Amino acid sequence: MSIVFIDGFDHYPTAQIGYKWDSQTTSGTLAVGSSYGRYGSQGLRITDIGAVGKVFVPANKLVLGFAFTVGSTMDTDQRILCAFTSIGSLQVELRITNSNQLQITRSGTAISGGVSTITLTPGVTYFCEFKVTFSSSISAGDVVCKISGVTAISLPGGSSVVGAGGTTANGIQLGHGARGLFATNYQVDFDDLYLLNGGGTANNDFIGDNRVEVLWPVAQASDTDFSHTGAADAASAINEHTCDFDTSYISSQTTGNKHTFTYGSLGTTPDTIAGLQMVFMARKDDAGTRVGAGLAKIGGTEYVGDNFGIADAYNLGRSVFETNPATSAAWTPTDVNSIEAGIKLVV
Repeated sequence: MSIVFIDGFDHYPTAQIGYKWDSQTTSGTLAVGSSYGRYGSQGLRITDIGAVGKVFVPANKLVLGFAFTVGSTMDTDQRILCAFTSIGSLQVELRITNSNQLQITRSGTAISGGVSTITLTPGVTYFCEFKVTFSSSISAGDVVCKISGVTAISLPGGSSVVGAGGTTANGIQLGHGARGLFATNYQVDFDDLYLLNGGGTANNDFIGDNRVEVLWPVAQASDTDFSHTGAADAASAINEHTCDFDTSYISSQTTGNKHTFTYGSLGTTPDTIAGLQMVFMARKDDAGTRVGAGLAKIGGTEYVGDNFGIADAYNLGRSVFETNPATSAAWTPTDVNSIEAGIKLVV
């Protein structure tokens, strides 16, 4: 699989950032809201030494894309915009200088040829794509930063981008965080984020400026094995934009049970769709192993996605379908708008 993680910041409030992201540095502001996104959607604002982090399976090649807006000129050099990390340590970073240029650093150390040819304008939204193949001697094109589709930095062949974690990374960081150089006058808004690894035959390199849209369940569909609590119907029990946890939910104790829903339509008609990510807030209420999976039902045929573990406390599980499993082709807007999808209790 190539799609590792997607976030449009539209399906949770500030108080629930920690269910989507694995770590938070809250010494600055971390806020989700409609004032921080683009095209009328929510985004994430990070100020001062705030940061969020996500951990994943280690990979040698990663591509991170996101929209961002710098709020003001930085008052000190080299504030971290984003970083690839390894076991929490900085591996390779994309920083903003006090002249509003971007700079690639390796564990905080400058790299020759690593300063951008583009100067950022505060208040203007850009789409950044940052690709790194971790090596002590990269080939040309292995480490590239694009801003709104234009190459801003391309490290020369022979450069080393092996930092604290060797030739892989297993995390991303947005924001400067508690990394020294106290980051006053730092404000960056983020939206429409994707993370890819180098695996698979699709989505393993730049995919360009994109939007992350969230679709909510609107009605129960053909699979109805789960019971609902706290709402008039199953769809109403789970489609809250702020999760209400044990107030309204669907539940099952039977392995193999399934529940599917119909959804609203996309707000746009995209030329291409890189993939679908199904997101589930779930917990178990007894001892034993419980595993769920995303379920897509197309033309009456069921397709089961990635498994996710269900813990005693609420956590956020994800299943990704990069292509339409019925055709193995890229999703079309018609496919997405007509999908029936939900959850399967695997164990």
